[in-house]
Amino acid sequence: MGAPEQLRNTTQLFKFLELLASSETLNEVLQTVQNYLNAWDRERISDLQKVDGGWAPFDWSQAPLQITSIVRLQRFRDAVRRQCHALKQAGLQPTPEIIELDEFLFIAVQLADCMKTHPSKASSAASGPNSWLLRLR
Repeated sequence: MGAPEQLRNTTQLFKFLELLASSETLNEVLQTVQNYLNAWDRERISDLQKVDGGWAPFDWSQAPLQITSIVRLQRFRDAVRRQCHALKQAGLQPTPEIIELDEFLFIAVQLADCMKTHPSKASSAASGPNSWLLRLR
């Protein structure tokens, strides 16, 4: 992947992180994750599928699977995490695509869990002046 594609992907990632941070409901979190997966191009999906073993949230035709619940989001995130760990255990470096997916799904799951347990605090924690999103920049 060349520099222009990396810049485009980074810009796109920040756009979706901002949308995730502004989510006020669990459904908005799920929709943002779905939109993030829908935005992946075939080249990135292909690069991911070289190391995914069939578990990533994309099917054989490189279409994103539907994220219909928090449970399903958590299952995808757990599968991605396990694959990253397995690659490292085998002495292989995880690809940028799998690392990005792992981190994005981690943030989405954390936000969803926070919304489930503390609905009134979740939105302000993600978008307030001391937001984790602001610290990323």
